[in-house]
Amino acid sequence: MPRLDTMNYRLVVLLILVMLGLFACGSDEQAGVALQPAGQYPAVTPTVAVTETPAMPSPTPAAAGTAAPRFALSGRLLVLKGGQFLLYDLATDTITTLPTPRAYSPAALSADARLGAFVTFPDFAVFDVASGETRVVHNPGSMPTGLTLSPDGNWLATLTGTITVGLRLISTSDGTLYNVASSSQHPIAWAWTTDSRLAWWWSDAVTPAPQVFDPVTGQSVPLSEVSAEIAAPPEAALSPDGRRAVIVPVASGPSEPETCFDSYVGLLDVPFATAQGMQMSSETIWTEPGLVASSPQWLDDDTLLFVKLGVGTCGQVSATGLSRQVMALELAGGTPRAVAGPLGNADDPNDRVQQFGRQVTHLYSPSPDDAYVAWIGGGVEQGETLLNVTELASGRTVTLLRFARADAQDMADFIENYLLRQVAWLP
Repeated sequence: MPRLDTMNYRLVVLLILVMLGLFACGSDEQAGVALQPAGQYPAVTPTVAVTETPAMPSPTPAAAGTAAPRFALSGRLLVLKGGQFLLYDLATDTITTLPTPRAYSPAALSADARLGAFVTFPDFAVFDVASGETRVVHNPGSMPTGLTLSPDGNWLATLTGTITVGLRLISTSDGTLYNVASSSQHPIAWAWTTDSRLAWWWSDAVTPAPQVFDPVTGQSVPLSEVSAEIAAPPEAALSPDGRRAVIVPVASGPSEPETCFDSYVGLLDVPFATAQGMQMSSETIWTEPGLVASSPQWLDDDTLLFVKLGVGTCGQVSATGLSRQVMALELAGGTPRAVAGPLGNADDPNDRVQQFGRQVTHLYSPSPDDAYVAWIGGGVEQGETLLNVTELASGRTVTLLRFARADAQDMADFIENYLLRQVAWLP
């Protein structure tokens, strides 16, 4: 589809905003996404009483247009502003624009955060986080619908297609591409083995049977026949010590009310799958009536973070109550407490990760020393986008970056080039 010239494009966008109150992408070039497919989650094994989550005390962010009271911060943040990646040095308060092509998805990072990968529609890009040096990898398929990097950063796995979905493995060193599996009838789930091999399975199977792909032979071999382990299932977060994993499945949708369930925080021992089979149950350490949540991360080995999207029925969040808050939950017991938020960008028209997967991990990131959480606030409706940092001990929040609708030429320019779409605190 040919692109509209810039002026006409913005006029069309503004017309849509007036008519619908939403921005809609009219070009296929803005359809790149980075969703992790839903895997077969372990069954719930409740172990705690159901109680309500207390409300979070309101932090006091820095006032817009004034110098923020600053923490003694160190390290670097990777920030996606519009479609451009920035490197924010917190010690010197300097920002470097990385010379990457335009991003149409958040970056997936390797375990050491040395490399990142993203959709630069219709292709993929792998970049050095420190320098921005980028390799563009051709996408021979159609719509990208999934993207992850292996723990060692040597491989990129991606799903493409909508009707017929294909799983592909790409070498980040030379761009060599391997077709791993495809199907028009069964959803594909995948995860990395502990030694950075790609494992996959049909996620709608009653008893999933993972297979491990071998690039040398071009064939997949059952996990039961190879010496490999899968540490954690899709969309799970592995603890820093590698001994446990946590899942927070999004509550079920309204299409089948009789099968509705609330979100829960489920804990699994590691590894998740071996030659002896997969874990099909988890220990539920928290849930509450109507909970809708997702996006787990670990603060430390004993503290979990997840996002409470809100409360509602069958996964549909009600208009009232605590929502889009980053929650901290101690494994030793107790009630989750809100530590940051509310997260922004609920109305970001280009964020397919949360539109279709309801995942918002890319919108918040704990510091390596476990003392702070960086998070993105604001959004299209608010007419401003914010990069905030909250000190966990005090609950105090400061704003490091703020861009407003007035900074842009028009609303289309604000959405395309100013909206903050990802933050990752680098080790």
